[in-house]
Amino acid sequence: MNKKIAERNIKLQARINFLSGMVFLVPIITLLYQYTGLSIVEIILISNVSTIAVRLFELPTSVFADTMGRKKSLVISVICNFLSALVIFLFPSFTGFIVAAIFSGLYWSFWSGTGQAFLEENLRSIGKEKEFGKKIGHFMSLEALTGIITPLIASGLLKYFGNNGYTILAGLDVIFAIVLVILTLQLKEHNFIQEKFNSFKEMFSKNLNVAKTA
Repeated sequence: MNKKIAERNIKLQARINFLSGMVFLVPIITLLYQYTGLSIVEIILISNVSTIAVRLFELPTSVFADTMGRKKSLVISVICNFLSALVIFLFPSFTGFIVAAIFSGLYWSFWSGTGQAFLEENLRSIGKEKEFGKKIGHFMSLEALTGIITPLIASGLLKYFGNNGYTILAGLDVIFAIVLVILTLQLKEHNFIQEKFNSFKEMFSKNLNVAKTA
């Protein structure tokens, strides 16, 4: 693989990790739920749906990444993130939040493990695989930085705009989700040879075997 492509992928992943933390509704999501009239039981149910979705889809999505390509998995991940943000923006209701939670679960499932594997492959391509831990730490620090910024912005907008602030925050989440999709599409796959299957049954059997191995 071209070293310049690998280095570019690594830089893009740093930006992607930073932007992935720019989710403005997360710090005040419970306030949004309460503002839309949800009960405590409904709020807990939404939280459980997201958790269950991650657990349910994590293995199948890992199999998908191993057999269909890591970039495809990452792109689908951020598209699910965009859909989750869009649903909340358009349909801030109990049903909308449930649908958004499912998309959010898919987002984390498709990204989980795949992003790290993609980073490791790129580092190996430039002979810096020993820096994997250092890079992961750097990415985590970028996400932590957004964890400081977003609550301040969210609280400031709510204080200044009142209830209209929720709509503004939801809109910002949609915008940043779109940017995340655009950046992820710029990643370039390497050293991956997609297997050819003669039938859906053969593909399903292969994926099942990979799942068993995992």
